[in-house]
Amino acid sequence: MSEAPLALGRRVIVTGLAGSGKSTFSLALAAKSGLPVIHLDLHFWKPGWVAPSETEWREKQCGVLAADAWIADGNYHETLDLRLERADTVVFLDMPWWLCAGRGVPARLPNAGRVAGRVRLFGVATVAR
Repeated sequence: MSEAPLALGRRVIVTGLAGSGKSTFSLALAAKSGLPVIHLDLHFWKPGWVAPSETEWREKQCGVLAADAWIADGNYHETLDLRLERADTVVFLDMPWWLCAGRGVPARLPNAGRVAGRVRLFGVATVAR
């Protein structure tokens, strides 16, 4: 007996610990599904690496999540409710903490991924900050 393929929704949350492979998984899922990826880290930071207020961040997310179809890649537990309200699919990457720590720590080091005032999000995009 063969199993029926799982249906993928049009609004997908991909979450997990830092370093669990959220961006890698999201890009692979986007390539298979044709859904656009929203990398929350790219929308979070204001110029000069200033974090937005919670109100600003909630408003920003409401705007980017207003589309009919997306894959939202990131954590930001304080605004998870916004994503859950809109999502029809949730993917939690349940990776061992020690594996995530080995991947995530280098990304958190000062100036990791920075090149001449720009940041590279693990090969995903380059954004001036």
